[in-house]
This record gives sequence, structure tokens and C-alpha cells, in this order.
Amino acid sequence: LTLTPLTGEDFGNLVINCKALKGTDRAYYKELAKDLRKRTAKPKSTALGVFSLEGKVTPEEIRALDSQTDFLLHPYPQLFTMLIRFLENKGILRFSVTDIATLVSPEWHGIKDTGRNFSIKNVEKQLNALSVGKKIDLNLTRDPESGYFVLLSESQEDNVVAHQYDA
Repeated sequence: LTLTPLTGEDFGNLVINCKALKGTDRAYYKELAKDLRKRTAKPKSTALGVFSLEGKVTPEEIRALDSQTDFLLHPYPQLFTMLIRFLENKGILRFSVTDIATLVSPEWHGIKDTGRNFSIKNVEKQLNALSVGKKIDLNLTRDPESGYFVLLSESQEDNVVAHQYDA
């Protein structure tokens, strides 16, 4: 005997398929299905979600950036440099690989897919390259604990260096 836990989807299918359920029984299973769906929903905890809620970055702004520059067609180093500069101008100095991958995803901003590979793995590779010397006018570092990329201004970088010397 194998026991499989039921999900909200299972109960939803049960309600749809069991036409015999009426009245309070039907209402009970509908409510149970709704509660299970809420509990099993995956929360979106990316920084970009927070930025979007705060109105800092919107799909419309990414579309506008693309219409001005065709930024998705630039070579990778230039593309990511432009994108990071855009975030910096919006006051966003910390971002994750997932955030950047979302920004270049056609699903998020509705720009026609250019056929380039913007997988998490590829985006991470490009950002790591920018942060270890192949950078183009960027002071980009990675916080090893959080995994976030941090954009350092000249003054912030001086502070970090001074702090390291003090220790």
C-alpha cells in the first residue's frame, strides 16, 4: 500500500470530476482545495520582486531601454554593463543572478526573444567575468554570504579598502 499526500490540485480535480457533490459537501471540498493551494504556492523572494513592488523597475522601463538602444543585441559585456548602469541609476546597488536573468527574460518584459541563452548559469558566468577583472568601467563585487552582486561606487570602494586595512 502506497500513501500519496493529496495536493490542492488533487482536491480541485475531485470537485470538478465529482458532479454528485452538492451543497455543503461541495463547498467543503472547494474550501479545502483553496487552502491547500495557498499553502503549497511557491513565494517569489527575488530582490527584483521587491524592486517591482516598490516601482523601481518595471517591464515597461526595460522595454523603453531596449527601444532606445537595442540593448539585448549588444555583446554580452556591453549588455550587462548597460543593465548594471541602469540599475545603479535606479538606486539599486545589490542584485542577484536571478534578478538579472529575470530582467533579460522575454517572459518578464515582453521583448521578442533574441535567441540568446539567458539561463541562470550563463548570466552568472557573465556577471562573474565582469567582477574579476574583465569589467568595463564597473566596480562590481560579489558578497560570498548572500550571493548578491554589489555595485561599488568609487567612494564605497575606498571605504571597503580602508576598513580592510583597519582590521
